[in-house]
Amino acid sequence: MSERRPAPADTERDESALELDADAPLSALELEALASWELEPAPSVADRVMQALDAPPAEPKPRPSWRRLAIAASLLLGVGVAGVTAWQRWGRPSTKLVAGPPASVQRVEADQALPVTLSSDIEAWVAQFGRRYGVAFRFSGVVAVRRGEQTTVLGFGRLGVLDEGLPGAATQFRIGALTQPMVAVALERMVMRGELRLEDSLGQHIPGLPAAWRTITLEQLVRHQSGIPNFTDSISWMLRQGEVHDPEELWGYVANEKLHFAPGHDFEASNTNFVLLGEVMARRAGSSIDEVLRSEVFVPAGMKRARMGLGDPRTAADGMSFDEDEILIPADRVAPSALGAAGGVVASAEDLLAFDAALREGELLPERRLREMYKGMGRYGRGWASRWVEGDFEVGHPGGLDGFNAQFTRRLADATTVVVLANTDAVDARVVSEGIMSVVDGVRPQAPLEREERVVPAERLEVYVGDYAMSEATRKAYWGKLPEAELGRLDRVRVHRRASTLWLEVPSHADKWLHGFGADQFFVKDRSGTLARFEASDPRRPDDFDRLVLQLGETRFEFERVQ
Repeated sequence: MSERRPAPADTERDESALELDADAPLSALELEALASWELEPAPSVADRVMQALDAPPAEPKPRPSWRRLAIAASLLLGVGVAGVTAWQRWGRPSTKLVAGPPASVQRVEADQALPVTLSSDIEAWVAQFGRRYGVAFRFSGVVAVRRGEQTTVLGFGRLGVLDEGLPGAATQFRIGALTQPMVAVALERMVMRGELRLEDSLGQHIPGLPAAWRTITLEQLVRHQSGIPNFTDSISWMLRQGEVHDPEELWGYVANEKLHFAPGHDFEASNTNFVLLGEVMARRAGSSIDEVLRSEVFVPAGMKRARMGLGDPRTAADGMSFDEDEILIPADRVAPSALGAAGGVVASAEDLLAFDAALREGELLPERRLREMYKGMGRYGRGWASRWVEGDFEVGHPGGLDGFNAQFTRRLADATTVVVLANTDAVDARVVSEGIMSVVDGVRPQAPLEREERVVPAERLEVYVGDYAMSEATRKAYWGKLPEAELGRLDRVRVHRRASTLWLEVPSHADKWLHGFGADQFFVKDRSGTLARFEASDPRRPDDFDRLVLQLGETRFEFERVQ
């Protein structure tokens, strides 16, 4: 195409592939860092950062970490959207993990046709979401599958709470942190032309930064190895997320905080890294990060609807959330500039398929350079996460913000790509993507957990009502292992009735609707599968419930009834 700018020549030395230990599960540090990739603001820092038990961990299970306990605790503090810790599934071990794919992987042609029943099989899989939980928990958005020259695109749900139109291949969605691989590709192109160097320091390009930041390199930023705190964890940012920001304001939220570790020595995902990186690129180009992405990625790749900012209001999808009554509502809008280069892009399924094609065909970067990008600490390279799954090498990235979430997965060996763009935060796009990849391989995915509700007579609910305080045993078990503030928020909970329904209230946070499940057991409609069980310590008085047990995965919190 005449407007496509060729990939710059690769003049740098090709480093040998690094081998990593894949027989060990992801470390607690990696799990913690991956947990923080979610951009969705929630009622508190913990509500967004700690959403790791949304899905069962991959086998073999990682050793329990105190961070996982903190994640579990904050799940009780309010309804939040999907956490990015579904990347735990990208930690599935194999006999050998190479930090980048072998050269032969990317040269394999897609010679196997997609299943002829692919569309109907995907529709059957997607229909599993909300089958028991109702309309608010159904998938809404677009899924796309490509293998070689074959492409299937399907739309589901609606364009918004007030728009029943069906999303399609050209519908624009906000993609959150899925912006970051695009920024990383733009950086690589600028580096290969000699306009920037990965070893350049922040201080060379942005004056006036905190002293501890000035020697941090672009390489450390793009690999999330800087140690700079995440600005979207700032309460101040949460209060202003709907306002217009400039980049300096974004990193200013954390400019007075200490580094979390010495740069280059650990890994922790931080949206501040990509805001700073985007500013460096914009200053070097003499423009804005919007223009840098347009000229370096969107135009060369033929991504006609991708842009920084909001989509066309006539055709773009509107984000949807659900309230405590489990009814769809419009999601709160986060200003694109409040995310910047960390998550401000809007794109369609067609755009992401074009991005994939441009990467495969070498129109953005040479194949060898892409392999270098996939190498990294643990399973995160320069803007991409990667994993081996049953002998196949996959790269990808999640993304999201209030009312939206996304997953982009590329399997290199057979040129299979899965794109999932959702305008709801009730269904995790990563779970949808994994199921679709299974369908592509002819394997029926396991239905998502949706418990079957059992009706509890209204008069029976009264025996559970009351105030419950955290037991001394639970407090001792988690003291020093959970942040004191998180432990304090869970000090006391209240169970109350609304007509014929039962609710769990954590003070200053949203109520959770407790649905009947079994004998004196209830569940919450969340992806952690939260269970609440009422117990009586005196067997002679079986209906005199004096203990409440909340179970989130393997984590257990006990509360005693306050007399």
